[in-house]
Amino acid sequence: MRSFRALLAASLAFPAPVMGSEDEYGIDSLAVGDFDGDRTPDVAVGMPMLGSGKLKEAGEIRIFSGKTGSLLRRILGKAKEESRGRALEAVGDVDGDGATDLASGICCEASLDTSPDVLLPSGKVEILSGRTGLPIYVYGPPGPETLSSFGDEIGALGDGTGLAKVDIVVHDRMRNKWTCFRTEKRKQGWGVSDEAGRVTRMTGVGDVNGDGTGDIAIGLYLEDANGLKGAGRLQVVSGAYLQDGKGSVNLHVLEGTIPHESLGLNVGPAEDWNGDGKGDLLIGRSGSDGPKGYPWLVRVLSGADAAELWKAEGPPKDFSHSGAVAVGDLDGDGRPEVAVGVPGRSRKAGAVVLISSKDGTPLWTVDGVAGEMLGYEVYRSPDANGDGCADIVAQAPAARADGKKGKGRVRILSGKDGKTLVLINPLDTK
Repeated sequence: MRSFRALLAASLAFPAPVMGSEDEYGIDSLAVGDFDGDRTPDVAVGMPMLGSGKLKEAGEIRIFSGKTGSLLRRILGKAKEESRGRALEAVGDVDGDGATDLASGICCEASLDTSPDVLLPSGKVEILSGRTGLPIYVYGPPGPETLSSFGDEIGALGDGTGLAKVDIVVHDRMRNKWTCFRTEKRKQGWGVSDEAGRVTRMTGVGDVNGDGTGDIAIGLYLEDANGLKGAGRLQVVSGAYLQDGKGSVNLHVLEGTIPHESLGLNVGPAEDWNGDGKGDLLIGRSGSDGPKGYPWLVRVLSGADAAELWKAEGPPKDFSHSGAVAVGDLDGDGRPEVAVGVPGRSRKAGAVVLISSKDGTPLWTVDGVAGEMLGYEVYRSPDANGDGCADIVAQAPAARADGKKGKGRVRILSGKDGKTLVLINPLDTK
């Protein structure tokens, strides 16, 4: 999962996370996977604005145990303003060592001219061993050009759990293009033009058209649509096309219906909600405050025809949720429940709420503490505690730790009852 923090914060009326020291927001991207091979999901945290020695903003990835919350390994940037960790995605066990591996976008590298202070936007994506942190291989941008922002955003043709090997889709903002790379075959796939040329969010949504290949949603969440400012647009793109150029490019193109709805900012897999053999889509609307405000809304849309299958709305003035994920079936209706992050609740203490897929009522709520913005991002995790239910990784970027403001925390929450299983302080290197 991906780099869009400042724009996400602006769209949700939150202060943008400005990173640069350990007293400021430190988390820019997260990925979930079994990075040490112990069959328990772990958490990789990307912090691209951290320095490394004298290298300003070299960036760093830190991987934490899902069992204990302890630091497993650090992957340091190697050049000034390399911004390692700006985009992360779990790609399954690429090297066959029994542990999940990582795709990591690298923004810049030092130029080859005589000035060591000149940097080139020469982006690339490294596939890193989750177990050792060492590169397995490197993807460079396609084509002859040397300058690019390749790797500023990465998505995977999977469900985001890091369990299976997946191919990745890489965005290059300077060239306005998304390109697929085959992680196991180690070759380039096909590309899709980014006509809007704007910031995007890419999310694996499972097998939407039932062809056996995972598909991806590309959210153009800042775009105008239907004559409405910032309504947003969502493309659901065929994974088979991205891999081999087969069939149609777009499975669905959806547009927002409310000004500043930001459709495409919050989207993910809903599993096979209606039992038709195709993956369905979980769509979130962030909501807004003010006299004409509206609460957050989550919907499930059919992967076959985008028809609405289910929806649940937040209470009045409960706005600015920034993520929703399908968890396990707790109410016995054969469908997964939906966890919603509400970081703006209770003066930005935040909360994570599990919503029943049967009737839309809350099954449990975990409240944050003062100012931590719990639920700023939520991710689906494989079962971390062995109770048979998928769990939740929740980000709280403004949490205080050791008396310092804004160091940020990550909680692994039980999908069954919301209990905190593991608490991670990403800037704690002890």
